[in-house]
Amino acid sequence: MGSCHSTLSQHIQDIYDEKTEFKHYTLEDMNTYMKVADKLGHEWNNPLLKRLMEDSKNIWLNQIFPTLRDNSSLWMNDTYRFSNLGKMLAGITFLCGNHNLGLTYLVTALETEPGNHLVYAAVLKWSCLLGEFDILHRYLQNPYIKECSNEGGGVSDLRCVCRLFCEFYGPNRRKRDEINAILNHLINIDTRLSSVQVASIHSFYAQHLIQHVLGTAALAPEVEIETYKDYNYHMKAAAEISLNLLDSHLNDFMKRETRIPIYNITNILDSQNFLLDAMIMTDYFVTEKIYCQALLESGCINDCETRVLGTFFMATKIVIPLRVLEPLNMLQYIKLRTANDHDKLKGIRGMTSLLLGRVFEDSQKTIVSPFRTKLLEENYVFPVQRIDQSFTVKAPISNTIPFATHQNNCNCFICYQKMNNSSFFVQKRYSMLLLENMSVSTCKNNINEVKSFGSALLQKEQDQLYKLLQKIKQSNHTVYTLPLLSDICVMLCNCLLVYPDMPKEDKHFLCDSVITNAIKYPCHLRTFSLLARHLKRKCVYLRKYPWLFYSDNEQCKNKMLDFEQFQISAGERSEFFDAESDFKLFGHIFSLDWRRRICLYLGAGYVESDPWQSAFYFIESAGTSLRQYPRVQKHSQMDLRFDNCRHFQQYILEMFPNDFTYIQLVLDDSNVLWFIRYSADLDPVVIPLVQISKAPNNIPERFHDILVENDASMKDYQTRYHEILEQNGFQKGEGSDPHVLEILVQNDTQKEVAKYWAIRDSLEQKMKNILSDIQNVWLQNFICLFLPFVETDNRMERKVVEVQNILEEYGIRSGRAKFLAMLFFRADNGNDFLEMLWIFCYLERDILNHMNGVTVPGNIYNTLMDKCFKNRELFKQDFEKDKFVVLSVSQELSSYPWECLPIFLQNSLVTRIQTLHFFLNLYIKHQHEIPISVDTNNSCLVVDPGNNMDFTLGRMKKNLDYDKFSKVLTSELPTQEDFLQLVKTFDIFVFVGHGYGNFNSYSLRTARCRAVPILMGCSSVRIKDEGRGFDGDSIVHDFIISGAPAVIGCLWMVSDAELDKFFVKFVELCASEWSKQIKKLSFHIKIEKEDHSIKYYPTRLMMKALAEARNECRLPLLTGASVVSYGLPVMANPAPLESYLKGCQQLNDLNNNKKINLF
Repeated sequence: MGSCHSTLSQHIQDIYDEKTEFKHYTLEDMNTYMKVADKLGHEWNNPLLKRLMEDSKNIWLNQIFPTLRDNSSLWMNDTYRFSNLGKMLAGITFLCGNHNLGLTYLVTALETEPGNHLVYAAVLKWSCLLGEFDILHRYLQNPYIKECSNEGGGVSDLRCVCRLFCEFYGPNRRKRDEINAILNHLINIDTRLSSVQVASIHSFYAQHLIQHVLGTAALAPEVEIETYKDYNYHMKAAAEISLNLLDSHLNDFMKRETRIPIYNITNILDSQNFLLDAMIMTDYFVTEKIYCQALLESGCINDCETRVLGTFFMATKIVIPLRVLEPLNMLQYIKLRTANDHDKLKGIRGMTSLLLGRVFEDSQKTIVSPFRTKLLEENYVFPVQRIDQSFTVKAPISNTIPFATHQNNCNCFICYQKMNNSSFFVQKRYSMLLLENMSVSTCKNNINEVKSFGSALLQKEQDQLYKLLQKIKQSNHTVYTLPLLSDICVMLCNCLLVYPDMPKEDKHFLCDSVITNAIKYPCHLRTFSLLARHLKRKCVYLRKYPWLFYSDNEQCKNKMLDFEQFQISAGERSEFFDAESDFKLFGHIFSLDWRRRICLYLGAGYVESDPWQSAFYFIESAGTSLRQYPRVQKHSQMDLRFDNCRHFQQYILEMFPNDFTYIQLVLDDSNVLWFIRYSADLDPVVIPLVQISKAPNNIPERFHDILVENDASMKDYQTRYHEILEQNGFQKGEGSDPHVLEILVQNDTQKEVAKYWAIRDSLEQKMKNILSDIQNVWLQNFICLFLPFVETDNRMERKVVEVQNILEEYGIRSGRAKFLAMLFFRADNGNDFLEMLWIFCYLERDILNHMNGVTVPGNIYNTLMDKCFKNRELFKQDFEKDKFVVLSVSQELSSYPWECLPIFLQNSLVTRIQTLHFFLNLYIKHQHEIPISVDTNNSCLVVDPGNNMDFTLGRMKKNLDYDKFSKVLTSELPTQEDFLQLVKTFDIFVFVGHGYGNFNSYSLRTARCRAVPILMGCSSVRIKDEGRGFDGDSIVHDFIISGAPAVIGCLWMVSDAELDKFFVKFVELCASEWSKQIKKLSFHIKIEKEDHSIKYYPTRLMMKALAEARNECRLPLLTGASVVSYGLPVMANPAPLESYLKGCQQLNDLNNNKKINLF
């Protein structure tokens, strides 16, 4: 059999070698993978593989081993030779994924060679993982295995870990203190083993088991994450142990040109090496599958896909059906579930069809099944989505993948595996379900059969084991079905998530199936049961807000006065309390699909009764995958969550900067846009604004069309420009030649230029209309809630208290009364305030319902206008001062230029952040310094790294003084290692080029970033839409996670010339010492220094400079609005400018310059 797999492996390698530029880690060109799948499908159709498996199993288990077992005198003098076949069969069976049968072979090998350290270690480890504790206890104190430095080092540790493993998973219930003692003991062993430079296989296996226990413990109720870490942390650690062992033992395995080492072994006398290779690879595939599933559940889509692709590539070289099918199924689900790359489902499903479908139509095997020919005739090269494009291309899902099932009584290897390997049986069923787009009816109709047949196979495998070992009396006949049930729960939950709007009866059936299957292993399968429990709940709270469903103002107010219409039933209230209990117990688990849904559900339920609770849950609903990344890093102490509402409230009141307003916009699964507002001295405000899917004017579709037209106009113009240059003999790098302009004129391009700008101007107008509609249609009168307040002095505080007292006299609770009092002074027009008064009175209706509802808001408003209207004018100028607004929006809304809404024209200091957790983390990291000061002398400039932006390079040379930068790179892209060093070393990292440089996200996330990246490239901070609920993919996430204090970049594609103009102006305003035009600049910001001297500066605050530089563009919205800031406010330290100007006789004509009050 080894010879068969060796030949097949070489054939697969030959296919890969045919295409020298084949990239196994992407799916842009899947033609090679299709050839590989076809080859594998043909070879797996070979009945010889089945016969070899059957015959070898029968010879060893039914003939040789029973004879040896009953006649020990035959083999005691040559144990190694007699155990060879058992070891070879164990290795092959573990590679095939039949772990129970593999353990059987291992035990028989150990019985015939009791002193074999490798077999002994493998028996202990897999007895633990498969729950066969009777086997473990039988062999744990094997007298033939001694501790020795060269081979057996770590034996005592492995034995100790196995005992603790049994204690942790054993049937006896233990107290929390006892469990913690076990966990602490395991952590101490792991710490010691991690410090050993040269470890044995026993040590590796001990660490594997430790991570398994700690990972399961992390799913228990109310776990201390700081002490016991996160589930993903431990699954990542287990995967890294396997990968390190694989890399150290088979150091050429990762190279594409190298054959699989295990198939170099064809001599049965080499069984020891074969078994070691096979067990190492099995560990790799098993741990990668578990970790990738954890990443998927956490919403870390890109990391998951990268690892799955790597696993799939290596699996094709192992040529084992299960190992190929598992990552392929996961890959197909990722593409089916997320918003991107639906077109690639064609290739993924094509591979599945070729792997599992019929090969020949006749018994002589001469006629190839037609569907295979049809599949292979197709092209599987897919367009690459450029990093600089403005939008995600969302192709429709194809339902027309041809497939033909195997004939009845087929004797191929695939059908043999299906009938004898429970893991493969389930994965094959899952493949068929995926090919049907996760059909709800198919899932319902087959799930019981999958469970019963899979369990029967497991029982058969276990019976075989105990039948052979007559000395062991099985104490517990319960079959360990965790792997089977885990796969079943994955199938069921994935079906539920792909079709969230399935009929209620179907949803409840599938949810109940998940809960039933998960109950046997409640801790292991925690995330599935939590999700299923929550998916049975329905958020009924939205129906309480009439403005979401009635556009007519009068009709809406009439509905608001009907206090009895929106009552919550006792059953719905009970469901709510159950959900709250679930989150209280398991809020430390970062499972995105459950966490996001339950937090939005609980947040909606607390809107009226407890704004702090509501705000807490909405905060915890956001950025699950982004917050997960730091939690899995070694030595990271960041939990990035609030334990409870009290913890959250304490942070806001004590840690949040006073002059900031935090606004969160959340789009839920019902397409309702939620507004959440926090500030240091006020209660949060939580209000649902609008149901976007029912709002008029089709804003999302129109905005998407603008981005599509924007990219098309840019690409058409660039294509025509390069065509003219090529026709006239200009080479790359000569675009700035003076003769180019003459040639462009001669080619009559002025008309094309005019056409280009006509399109761009029309898009500018469309963008202006979109922003107006967002404010007037989506936000309506709620827009006044976006306005930041000011810190009140004693005089203003007294006036605010007067308004607050009036509101409280009418029955409005103190927290909301104080906010309304501030809003009374802040709202630009009285109608907006009156509408908000209606909304707030409605939210307080449990208190106000004893009053005359018709007159309450109007009476309050009239009273305030009579008594306090004059006071509003007293503080009008105070509110015109710029204040900081921090904006956090769902990734589906992240491409909108919220900063340029008309409401922010007078308050332009708007920055973005992914979640409040990151904002506070950065704020604490920088010791509460706001704005953060950066040194422009400690800066790095990268210009035109692709050596294809000649005009940009020319403009930068003309306007920037390169000598003022610490390091300048032109026409060359830093290596990944150099890039990480640059952002770690400098205060500012300026990138002027295409996109963001395509630097590696994973490396950046795990690095330490000191610099403020200024990324002047198309779509450099665009968040790639991955679908509802996911956090999206963007370099800006990676920078913020790595600790960058701020990031500046573009949301969509812009023209080079316009962006260069923007950047030059930004430099003049914010970092004037970088500019060659410094002597022509006028400084208009007045700052009083510590020595009471008065200095005049440019706009050193980057957010302010960014807002002003937008107006320098010909298209302030289409170009300028694309540039946004993430993170904390950053101030360019004035010291470098002072140093430059010192001694210069430069006078500023202050009378001719506008005075701008910065703070």
